[in-house]
Amino acid sequence: MPVNFASLLAVALFLLPMSVAQARVCEGDILLDTQQAVNAFNCTEVVGAVRIDGDFANVIDDLSPLAQLTTISGDLRIERNQSLTSLRGLASLTSVGGLVRIDRNPFLPDLQGLDGLVSIGGQLEISNNIRLVALNGLRSLRTVGGSLILFSNVLLERVDSLSSLDRVGGDLLISFNPVLTSLQGFRALREVQGRLRLHTNELLPHVAGFEELAQVNGSLSITSNLALADIDALSSLTTIGEDLQISGNPVLTQLDGLASLTAVGRTVTLAANVSVADLDGLAALESVGGDLTLVGQATLDDISGLRSLTSVGGTLHIRSNNSLANVDGFSNLTRIGSSLEIEFGLSLADLSGFRSLASVGGALYLRGNSSLTSLAGFESLTRLESDLYIRDHPALVELVGLEPLAQIGGDLFVRANDALSTLRGLDGLTSVGGNLELSGNPVLADTDALSSLSSVGGSVAITINGTLPNVDGLRSLTSVGDRLYVVDNEALGGCAVGLGPILEVYQTDTSVIGGAVEIRDNAPGCNTVAEILALSTSANDATVPVATALTAVYPNPSLGSVALSYTLAKPAEVTLAVYDLLGRRVATLVEGPQPAGAQDLEWTGGGLPTGTYLLRLDADGEVHTQRLTLVR
Repeated sequence: MPVNFASLLAVALFLLPMSVAQARVCEGDILLDTQQAVNAFNCTEVVGAVRIDGDFANVIDDLSPLAQLTTISGDLRIERNQSLTSLRGLASLTSVGGLVRIDRNPFLPDLQGLDGLVSIGGQLEISNNIRLVALNGLRSLRTVGGSLILFSNVLLERVDSLSSLDRVGGDLLISFNPVLTSLQGFRALREVQGRLRLHTNELLPHVAGFEELAQVNGSLSITSNLALADIDALSSLTTIGEDLQISGNPVLTQLDGLASLTAVGRTVTLAANVSVADLDGLAALESVGGDLTLVGQATLDDISGLRSLTSVGGTLHIRSNNSLANVDGFSNLTRIGSSLEIEFGLSLADLSGFRSLASVGGALYLRGNSSLTSLAGFESLTRLESDLYIRDHPALVELVGLEPLAQIGGDLFVRANDALSTLRGLDGLTSVGGNLELSGNPVLADTDALSSLSSVGGSVAITINGTLPNVDGLRSLTSVGDRLYVVDNEALGGCAVGLGPILEVYQTDTSVIGGAVEIRDNAPGCNTVAEILALSTSANDATVPVATALTAVYPNPSLGSVALSYTLAKPAEVTLAVYDLLGRRVATLVEGPQPAGAQDLEWTGGGLPTGTYLLRLDADGEVHTQRLTLVR
């Protein structure tokens, strides 16, 4: 039978357009906003973006005309499609170079149809799909170049279909998925380049699925997950590049899943996890690059898990941890780059855990710690770069523990401490760079511990200290940078000794006080400059001691010999002895009668071991004590 070449040619011409159609490349962004536009689509590859957007009004219910589409170089957006129930028409799609956003498709139950998708170059966002119950269709997905966001999918229970995913190039954000109960689909994930955030997933009981995750280059944030009981699956995590935040997880009881974590690049915040009683899970943590915040941990009573921590680069903030009685977990902390803030600790009575702290780059801020009676624990701190703020401590009776502190770079505020009777502990202070304020301390009885203070860079304000009889401790003050304000101290009549010397110089050299001088509404003897000068001792007698006191113990802490100085207001029978913290006398330095005036001696330590001791000066029954730390 003869070959019908015409027929063959016709068949060839018929097939050729189909072959060409199978490899059709479309350039530019494509908007498919109606079913008609979808039906007209005939591209296998798009160099640009594809957007399937029904705008909540147009019916798009069949994506099968997209069945030949294999590659999109830009973004794929499937948004606001009221009638869309399946993505099966995208079954040939293997690669999207930009982001994939599947958002506000209210009748979409799963992602079947994306089964061939292996890589997404940009972000994957699946959000606000109110009937989405599973991520079926993403089983082949291995890499997401940008962020992976699962947000507000109210029926999504599991993420098992992400089991091939081993890397997220941006953030992993899982938030507001109220029935999500499992993260097992992330079991192959080893690295998150950006942040990992688990926020307000009310039924999530644990983070099982993250067992292989070793590194989060951004922040790790686990917040407001009401059913979260443990984070044990994070046991491989060694490094967090930015912040660690664990807050508002009410049934979380421990942080043991962070046992391998050694470094956090920026801040650590633990707040309002009301069932966490200890921080043992942080036992490997050596450094925090930024702030460390412990706030509102209602049952936290043990922070010994922080014992490996040596450095906090920012602020250390300890606030409203009502069960915390001590800070022993900071026993190896030597440096705080910014401030140390300790506030509103109802049970906090012991700061000795800070005994190694030698440097605070900012302020020391102590407020409202109702069980605190002294500041023992700061014996290694010699300088503050900023403020010392001591306020609202109803049981604080003295400032013992601050003896080595010689310089305060900012303000010194001692305010509203109801039981504070003495400033003992500030004996080594020589300069305050900012303001000095003593106010509202109703039983403060003396300022003798300030006898070494010579300069205040700002103002001096002494107000509303109801029982303060004198300010003799200010007798060495030679320079005040701003105003001198002594007002409303109803028992204060003794200003001549403490303020007389600087006011006498001020009569001829006003530069010694940089601002106004306001002295009024005190007891007789301390209401005007003229009154004070009339009672003041002469310049020739200004160096005669007028009070019995232990005036200097240096150095403290001491590695060897200690220089001791004290003054006697009058001849007295004197005993100067050293006691250990059990009250046993371990050394007697002076015993016998001595004349009035300044006394100095050097003590070698008498072979006593490393520890903290009390120096006790008894002059005819008038007793003064000061702590001394020996380091061998």
